[in-house]
Amino acid sequence: MKIFYLLLLLSFNSFATTCISNSKAFEKLSKEHGSKIDVQIKNSTNGHDVLVWLPPTIENKALSFVLFHLGNKENPEFSSQLAIFDERGKKAVYFTTNREQLPNGYIIAGYGGDCGIQIGKTVSLATQT
Repeated sequence: MKIFYLLLLLSFNSFATTCISNSKAFEKLSKEHGSKIDVQIKNSTNGHDVLVWLPPTIENKALSFVLFHLGNKENPEFSSQLAIFDERGKKAVYFTTNREQLPNGYIIAGYGGDCGIQIGKTVSLATQT
């Protein structure tokens, strides 16, 4: 009987504390939705101005963060989270680089809460408008 009361005190609920990311799912989502991210690179007197336009929602999930990885996607030289702002009813992020540093890297946009979806887009001078 004592064991029965002890079992009543234990919780049989469980909660996930991490999300497992699948690279195949990331690549699939990036192919499906990557075209919705518009990267504009403009030359300025001091270097390069990079403006990235993002959809406010994808698959009914709101934009929650944007990261920029400078260099190779698998082994970046530098990574930073970018501030998101509203511009003409759209979401955007902005950064600048000097002339010596080419803005070649990778943008990762996260949508949804803790276990949302992520979409990637290459940032390269080849995408210059």
